[in-house]
Amino acid sequence: MFALLKEVPEAQPILQIVSNRIQAVASLIAKGENEEAAKLFVETIAFGEGAWQQLPAEVKQAFIYNAPTFYDEVQDSESLQIDTNKLTDFNKPALLINGTESAPFFSWVVNKLANAIPHAQRIIFEGAGHVPHMSNPEK
Repeated sequence: MFALLKEVPEAQPILQIVSNRIQAVASLIAKGENEEAAKLFVETIAFGEGAWQQLPAEVKQAFIYNAPTFYDEVQDSESLQIDTNKLTDFNKPALLINGTESAPFFSWVVNKLANAIPHAQRIIFEGAGHVPHMSNPEK
């Protein structure tokens, strides 16, 4: 995902901030502090400040349980890579969504994916965050 944005100058400062946040989360997981890592992930990467307290207990548990998987993913140098050239021949239905309140780099990535998958349907949820079905389920 980040590799897609190498050529987007306005993305660079944001990507550095996100990279630092990812490393902070990974550092907590490496120390076995999965709950604190999950909270930090939710509040600084996924949803925003105060979001952890608003999540149902079972969603919090899912984030905590999946922390080691997140750690493994960020240890893989190719985990955030997407080869859009391989998507041009994709001929299955594709739906690309994002919310207007997501971090800007998500929209930039979705734009790149939309260009790579010409038949993809795109929906932008006004006022929604990174996970529109959770931040704005009524839409």
